[in-house]
Amino acid sequence: MMYAGKIQSTGTPRTAVAPLLEYMAVILLFTLLLVGVFLVLRPFFTAFLFGGILAVSTWPLHDWMIRRGVSSPVAAALLCILTVLCLIGPILSLGPELGARIAALLRYALLVLEREQALPAWIAEIPAIGPRLSRLWHDLHSGGVQNVITPYADHLRSLALQIGAGAVDAVVEIFLSIAVATMFWLRGDMLRNVLVEVSERLSGELGPELVKTAVVSIRSISYGIVGTAAAQAVVLTAGLAVAGVPSAPLLGFLGFIIALSQIGILLVAVWGAAAYWLYTSGELEWMIFMLVWGVIVSTMDNVLRIFLVGAGATMPLTFIFLGVFGGLTAFGFLGMFIGPTLIAILFAIFRSWRSSPRGGGETCA
Repeated sequence: MMYAGKIQSTGTPRTAVAPLLEYMAVILLFTLLLVGVFLVLRPFFTAFLFGGILAVSTWPLHDWMIRRGVSSPVAAALLCILTVLCLIGPILSLGPELGARIAALLRYALLVLEREQALPAWIAEIPAIGPRLSRLWHDLHSGGVQNVITPYADHLRSLALQIGAGAVDAVVEIFLSIAVATMFWLRGDMLRNVLVEVSERLSGELGPELVKTAVVSIRSISYGIVGTAAAQAVVLTAGLAVAGVPSAPLLGFLGFIIALSQIGILLVAVWGAAAYWLYTSGELEWMIFMLVWGVIVSTMDNVLRIFLVGAGATMPLTFIFLGVFGGLTAFGFLGMFIGPTLIAILFAIFRSWRSSPRGGGETCA
């Protein structure tokens, strides 16, 4: 009896440990599965994010076509074609001109270096760095350009390759994003129901409200920030083209990037430079037109945002600025759109959570 009692007492802990080990094994296997899926989908992460933003932003147009009797596949195809024309078209049209302008800029830089020009005296007299700048300037104008550039040749070559690879990656990611958005347009209702169901399981009654808040945030950034920047770029490009300024589409694209970054004051550099070019070309009337047109472009965002952004979907401009440049660093060119959208979603969800009553996020039993 004593021996049997010992067996029973030592067997109880083993019975209690077994479920714990099984539970840990299941967690480990599920974690490895998630890691594996993440590694598989990591190359498409940016495309999924941007494609989702495209789908959510254009869903009202999708619903409008469905209400007019258009089938879901046809509506998805039309939205796909429209997105390709709006995104891929400008990139393909700007690509050759951008490459030509960069090549012309490099040729101009070489011509400037070959001219015999003296370095301003005040620069040469700067303590510590003045003499070094004088020697560098003398080497450049003495045919020593190659000697100066050679130590940095590897870095410059690597930078050029990175820029070229980034441009190619951006185009590929845009195509993938459009494919992802097309999938969302085709199966959007089903995916929305799944998302609402998951949010209810995780956050209870507050879940669907958080999903709605995220959707409103995505559309507020898409319409109020990206839409406003695009409208400013279109109006700016039209004014430059009417005034006869060369490379109007390229300057308009630069204006779009500046407007998207929320540093609107820098738009003055674009239309101001165009006005100066018209002045030096003797076109005084067109210079005045460009100045007036530029003021309209720089101030029209204050009016457009009133109509494009909902009253409850605003976000501090500092967060938008951080989102644009942080997204550019993290995701490349498309990150300029993804970054502020993600920050806007987090900001809106946090604000909604703060305003909700205590206990509103408890899950249902």
